[in-house]
Amino acid sequence: MSAEERVTLMVALRRGWPSLIPIFVLTYFLLSGFSPAYVAAGACLVTLVTSWIAVRHAIGPRKLISGCVETCFRVVPLTAAVAVAGIIIGSIEMTGLSSKAAAVLYALAGGLLVPSLIVSAVVLIILGMGMPTVAVYVMGAALLAPVLIGEFGLPVLGTHMFLLYFSCMSAITPPVAVACFTAASIANANPFSVAPYASKLAVAGYVLPFFFIFNPGLLMEGSVLAIAGALVAAAVMVLCFGVSLHGWILTTRLNGFGRILFAALACALIVPNLLVQGGAMIAAVLLWGFYLKRARTNESNSTAFGISRPNVAGGRVNIEATNE
Repeated sequence: MSAEERVTLMVALRRGWPSLIPIFVLTYFLLSGFSPAYVAAGACLVTLVTSWIAVRHAIGPRKLISGCVETCFRVVPLTAAVAVAGIIIGSIEMTGLSSKAAAVLYALAGGLLVPSLIVSAVVLIILGMGMPTVAVYVMGAALLAPVLIGEFGLPVLGTHMFLLYFSCMSAITPPVAVACFTAASIANANPFSVAPYASKLAVAGYVLPFFFIFNPGLLMEGSVLAIAGALVAAAVMVLCFGVSLHGWILTTRLNGFGRILFAALACALIVPNLLVQGGAMIAAVLLWGFYLKRARTNESNSTAFGISRPNVAGGRVNIEATNE
């Protein structure tokens, strides 16, 4: 994007605030319990009306017809995929394969919860190699949700959010990573390079589902104290996982032991125990402070010896020394 095309947040809000109205209306209708068809129709009507607030973005008859035609082209592939998924689900229910699949999943995981969640995540990612997100979620809800809810007694909301998260993550997970091909074509980049990088950037999407399965406070369930504690613990956990995966804290590169420590603290924060989570957060803060102090020390030493600040880009460090 060129410098002329970039605008500040305030300018974007001043020019595009009418576009936010349909989103708020859509959210209000959904939370009010209206049917999806009613919500979609209401949001479309509000979009037509609010588009005339800014005349240059007004949706006239020509734009309306063009939008309807484009929508039909975009919906047809999704409709076909969902229809096929519905046929498969119907066949599974009629043949009793769902109960057999649940038994196989339970046996593969040895009857343990965490292995069952891992196997479920792998199954969803494999399904996502050739199916759109909606179809993957529908299949997962039919095959995996019964065993997770029925055998392990997991909450319904947390289970379906777990399935939905990994259905979405399957689109950026190698080796297929369908969404990365689209992103690579837009960025004019190599999709096989984009996919691993996208997975690293989206590491939170892989760990948060496990977190809110064991800590429902992240889904706004429970007391205010439980919700606040879950939000703080989740933020620290994501930070620790990111540091462990990328191996950097500001300008300080972590050694293998430091990365393992941060990964262990991130895993400890998933444990639904206040003592464990509290101790892990304190340890993470202390470890973070230790590396920040080391970064400042390295920076002051580099300045004293005439070495410029490290330039971290693309996982590489370039340090240019100046000979004085």
